[in-house]
Amino acid sequence: MMQLDQIKAVVRPRNAWETTDLGFALVQAWWLDLFKVWLSCWLPLALLIYALLWHSSWVAVLVLWLCKPLLDSCILHFLSHALFGQKPGILDTYRALGAFIVKKNGLWGALKLRFSFSRGFILPVWQLEHLPAKARRQRVKILMKNQAETGQWASFACYHFEWAVYLSLFFLLLFFLPQDFAQSSEFHLALLHQTDVAIWASGTIALFNIISIAVVEPFFVASGFALYLNRRTHLEGWDIELRFRQMATRLHTCSPPKR
Repeated sequence: MMQLDQIKAVVRPRNAWETTDLGFALVQAWWLDLFKVWLSCWLPLALLIYALLWHSSWVAVLVLWLCKPLLDSCILHFLSHALFGQKPGILDTYRALGAFIVKKNGLWGALKLRFSFSRGFILPVWQLEHLPAKARRQRVKILMKNQAETGQWASFACYHFEWAVYLSLFFLLLFFLPQDFAQSSEFHLALLHQTDVAIWASGTIALFNIISIAVVEPFFVASGFALYLNRRTHLEGWDIELRFRQMATRLHTCSPPKR
């Protein structure tokens, strides 16, 4: 349950893009602890999938793409606790991920969110509010009213940032390679996830894909979480509630002692 008194951000209604910036600021503020947790979830699974599907790299890419919403729950678990003063560790995150997987509709719901352009905005409703299916659908409709477009644009932007990191790594390596290697077709085939290419080329491209997702995904989840919080602030008056609590605390502190 969210304890507003413990929140570590300034609670006030924001416009959509200012809210997205807030999400990015959360990642910047807690990046070390966040990436420890996130990479401990992401790297083992990514490396395992590529190892099992080494000769079908495009299948490995597809499987990782499908698993993104499930792994996003690790990032969201960290952010939703850190925002209220409790930074979960790696083991706590593993336990939360396991509970989310075995929960009714948890795994299936995460896979269904994969095909939604607003999944960053919807995931907090699935993971944090623990509502039955019908109530959850109604809740999503209410929260997404006049907000769906922003969530979709944030998803669209992060998708392109991921590609920008991926291609930047690719061309940076080509820049430092000898000309004969740079003109080789191995890298170009590996970039397209073709089969029958050299192991060094396929492995390097797989590493670039893993890095690009690892870098961008926390920003994507944080922006969706911030949009979710901002929408609740608008609907539920969190800023007003906090002001009244602060006033009550000051009055209690300043009141004369009883005789």
